Amino acid sequence: MRKDKNQYSSIYVRVKHVKELDAVRKEIEEMGLHVFTISDQLEDIKKGFLVMDSILGAIGFVALLIAALGIINTMVMSILERTREIGIMKAIGGSDREIKPSFCRSRGHRIYLDQFSGCCLVICLLKLPIS
Repeated sequence: MRKDKNQYSSIYVRVKHVKELDAVRKEIEEMGLHVFTISDQLEDIKKGFLVMDSILGAIGFVALLIAALGIINTMVMSILERTREIGIMKAIGGSDREIKPSFCRSRGHRIYLDQFSGCCLVICLLKLPIS
């Protein structure tokens, strides 16, 4: 578009190959003109995605840390709640090799049940329509 007879508000330049883009850009900037290329916009988009990935990674790390603390808390409370049972088993002559498997079996069944119900919940949520 012309502002007056000897001036243009913008011009569009196309290059045949991407390799020529930097050289043409430098020449236009040496003329004292402002240059905007699609590659500039793509770089800005990449930076935005990098920031978003970093934020989501930090949120995921915090979520994993909280989950680990929850698991540790559950295991500690499990031991504290069953201290009396462990004491009785040891008092009647139970060895560590006999006591540990009983805990693993009882907790193992619970873990598998929790995993199965979690998977079922995820499958049900994925089938819900998003509006």
